[in-house]
Amino acid sequence: MAEKPRQIEGSGDLPPIPTTIIPQQDIDLAVESALRQRKVERDPEGRLILYHATTARGYAMIEKDSSLKPASKTGSRAWRLEHETENEKTGNIYLAAKKSSDNVADTMQRGLGGTIYVLEVHVDQNGLVPDQDSHAKTWYESLEWLGTCAYKGDIDNFKLIDKLDFKLSEQDGLRYRFELSSTEEGSAEEKKVIDKWEEIKKRKELEEQEEVKRILNQESK
Repeated sequence: MAEKPRQIEGSGDLPPIPTTIIPQQDIDLAVESALRQRKVERDPEGRLILYHATTARGYAMIEKDSSLKPASKTGSRAWRLEHETENEKTGNIYLAAKKSSDNVADTMQRGLGGTIYVLEVHVDQNGLVPDQDSHAKTWYESLEWLGTCAYKGDIDNFKLIDKLDFKLSEQDGLRYRFELSSTEEGSAEEKKVIDKWEEIKKRKELEEQEEVKRILNQESK
């Protein structure tokens, strides 16, 4: 008969660790503090006014659907950090306070190139969750620390407030400047490089416009 395992002294059932319940009043104070710090306002219905940056393709899909949808629904994700996989963060729509959204739009354009659109959105705070990059436990901590948070679900209340005109990506810009640096100022070679990159920019801008048309035309099919 197998020997019954011995119980180590003091290893009996331990009482459950009590869960700390934060009073709602303290949560409300923390929320309002984060909103003040990031200068986030509410609309007359009490919804938070936040911002979302997207590409020309993303904006075309928003226009077509008349709402912002997470990548898990659209099947398209424009932007992710180098260490992230294709399937990470696809269930959320990422939002920012105004100043942070300007930084996000600029970073997005430097990384991807193209035209960037900035939208104002009005959302119920009950749908907000933290931006995973903040490592915060709550959306209001995420907003306070990084200026960003995320929304679970679709967003129907939005309007376009800014548009960053088409630019080449930072990587393309570096290639252009590298090629230009190997030519003599005012030379035929310099003009050749300049003309080449002007053509590249025009081609990429035309490709962007054609993709937008294709997406919008799907609405009438």
